[in-house]
Amino acid sequence: MAIFKHVWKTCFFDDMYINQPITYEGNKATWIATNSHVFDSLSSANMTKDYSCGQAIRNGVMKAPKLHNTHSIEESLVNDDNRCVIKVLFDPEK
Repeated sequence: MAIFKHVWKTCFFDDMYINQPITYEGNKATWIATNSHVFDSLSSANMTKDYSCGQAIRNGVMKAPKLHNTHSIEESLVNDDNRCVIKVLFDPEK
């Protein structure tokens, strides 16, 4: 979890997610947001069809330091929900 916290702070700097921060509880991290810069940009470009929320986290931020996790998208602006709810559960046994 310490590695994830450091990576999150390093990769998502400035005001990118400051107004809608990630919360931590034990080995679980949850990000809840009512807006997303990525979603806004992709919507403007009409490119949301194959987009999966948290894809950058899953594909890069987690794999690079070999963090093993279960990633779930509970709610998504892409799916016309009113917010994004992304949960990450870390499995230290792997």
